Amino acid sequence: MKIYCPRCGTGDQEPESYCRNCGEFLLDYSARSILLSKLLGGSNPKTQITVNLVLNLISIFTSFLLLGFLNGHYDALRDRTGEMPPSVIYLVYAFLVVISIWQLFSIVVGLRLRSKLGHKTTGQFADVAARENIPGRETNELPPASRDYDTVPLTAAEDSTRILENVKRK
Repeated sequence: MKIYCPRCGTGDQEPESYCRNCGEFLLDYSARSILLSKLLGGSNPKTQITVNLVLNLISIFTSFLLLGFLNGHYDALRDRTGEMPPSVIYLVYAFLVVISIWQLFSIVVGLRLRSKLGHKTTGQFADVAARENIPGRETNELPPASRDYDTVPLTAAEDSTRILENVKRK
C-alpha cells in the first residue's frame, strides 16, 4: 500500500518510513497497532525516543527512591531491634544500582539518537551539492559511468551473467 506524506503531499511512499521529499516519518494508519503505537509515542522515531527517555528517568528515580526507602527501613529496624537486615537485601541494593546505571547509559544513547534524528537530511545533500558545484545535481543527470570495471571483483552471479552474454553474442 502506497501513501501520501501528510506534510508535503508527496505520493507513492511506503508506510512506516521517511518521506523522500521532506523527511517526515510516515505512519501506517491502517495498522492494527496504531492505537498502541500512538499511546506509546509511536507516531515517529523521535517521539519514541523522547518517550523512552522519560521512562528511563522515571525508572532511575524509582530505583533510587526504593533504594532510599529500603535502606532507611532496615537502618531504623537495626536501630530499634539490633537485628541486621537479611543478606538478600544487599542483592536488591545491587540490583537497583545496576538498573540505575543501565538506565543512565540508555539515556546517553537515547540523547545521541535524538540529536542524530534532529538533523534534517533532505536539505543537507542539496546544500552540499550547491556549495561544491557537484555536476549533474542541478540537471538530474547521472554522472558518467566508470570505465574501470576490473577495480571491484565480480560476484559469481555477475561473472556468470557476463559469460552467458558473451556466449549469446557469439
